[in-house]
Amino acid sequence: MEILTGKEMREIDRKATKDCGIPGTVLMENAGIQSVLALEEKFHNLNQKKVAVFIGKGNNGGDGAVVARHLHNKGVNSEIFLFSKKETLSPDSKINMNIAQEMGISINEIESYDHLKNFQNKLIHSHIFIDALLGTGIKPPVKGFLQSVIPFLNSLNKFVLSIDIPSGLSSDHGNVEGEVVQANMTVTFCRPKRCHFLYPAANYVGELKVVDISIPDKIVKTENIKVHTIEKKDIQFLLTKRKPSTHKGTYGHLLVVGGSTGMGGAAAMASLSALRMGTGLVTLAVPKSLNASIEINLLEAMSIPLPETDQGTIDFGAKKIILESLKSKSAFLIGPGISTHPRTKDLFFDVIANSLVPMVIDADGLNCLSEDLNIFKILKAPVIITPHPGEMSRITGKPIHVVQSDRIGIAQSFAQNYNVLVALKGAGTVIALPDGNTFINTTGNPGMATAGSGDVLAGMIAGLIAQKVPPAEALKAAVFVHGWLGDNVSQKKGQIPLIARDLIDEIPSILGPKNKTSYSDS
Repeated sequence: MEILTGKEMREIDRKATKDCGIPGTVLMENAGIQSVLALEEKFHNLNQKKVAVFIGKGNNGGDGAVVARHLHNKGVNSEIFLFSKKETLSPDSKINMNIAQEMGISINEIESYDHLKNFQNKLIHSHIFIDALLGTGIKPPVKGFLQSVIPFLNSLNKFVLSIDIPSGLSSDHGNVEGEVVQANMTVTFCRPKRCHFLYPAANYVGELKVVDISIPDKIVKTENIKVHTIEKKDIQFLLTKRKPSTHKGTYGHLLVVGGSTGMGGAAAMASLSALRMGTGLVTLAVPKSLNASIEINLLEAMSIPLPETDQGTIDFGAKKIILESLKSKSAFLIGPGISTHPRTKDLFFDVIANSLVPMVIDADGLNCLSEDLNIFKILKAPVIITPHPGEMSRITGKPIHVVQSDRIGIAQSFAQNYNVLVALKGAGTVIALPDGNTFINTTGNPGMATAGSGDVLAGMIAGLIAQKVPPAEALKAAVFVHGWLGDNVSQKKGQIPLIARDLIDEIPSILGPKNKTSYSDS
């Protein structure tokens, strides 16, 4: 599903009204009706509730007036609180406000915060609030006396349904500036907006419902939207049955290079997660002092003991061994636990420069990369990088807060400038491709903020690539499934005790036969 900016949504609205001839009042009517339907789904005893509708002067307020009208027709005690003069309302909003007035709905014009406090007792006894104050056109922070109205609304601690976006957010990014309505539910129209998925803004959205208001899909397609969600259909290829005549070589051979003294578990978990994702063969190359423990604890993988430095990291002398091994591999993962020892870094750059198979670079591999991005100009194979915000900060030279404030833009520009695939990890992982297409992941939870979670993801991605899945499809599928695994585990064990190995153990619950059947039938 496409994810829109405010500007893109306004252009889609314009084309719907001007090119297709759909009156703005029809779109507004549909938006209000869909919002009421969402309320009815949430509250089966809606006619026993008192609803206060907070309305601003723009079209968002007009949507709120439609909500008030339909609630009134259903016998729901609804009342409008208008934070504007009626004469300043947008044309379509004015039409619906006039209809509401003719229907006998109570309309209170609020001119100041002190004036609002006169209604405090009435508001305290309302059960549900409709936030139709500000829409997607706002540039935060909120100005005027709404700066006081929004915290007042939040302080009531009642159920709030925000129309389109919580008032005070920018639709285009995850930043939070000034006062923002804390919604329990947000009903958005046609397509979701970026703020619905990017944090910390997404913390204010509550339950998100994306509803149809009769804008034709063909209009959305004409906008050539570059940002999308990842959906279950994007992983459908994972759930196909294997042909009986295949063997382990059919499903690829992955080489994992990683590990150092004290960091052997990272590469081991990456290898095991690749095997669980269906990779036929995995070879793990580690410093020779770690090889014995790898052979004991990772029975299904092969191992290669590598020359090591005095500090227990992979030595530059391992170059020939690694490159020789790569000749028979279908994918390459480098980075988990390798360290940034000078001789290891030299090895890293020489190996990736000579690799002819698709590569996933993670963890310390990314820290090595940050010292010389020119290496991307000479690489011979597709590359996926999987930085968390701190690693992205080191790679780009931008402070973490800058990276986090523009996760989509930072990931997109890096992918396009260096011709690499980027997975900027975190809440709402952003996947950016060199062609500009970008995806925001919607699975996962805070329990996954645990050591080794990223190593598991790197192994999942590399394991799919080893099986000849195109890198972009492998990246999208692995990120989505990785979050899905975390959601499953958190439901069974809770978020706090979740550890990385739980994610690996959970893979059969998604890729197993039961899920194949249920997915194909859905």
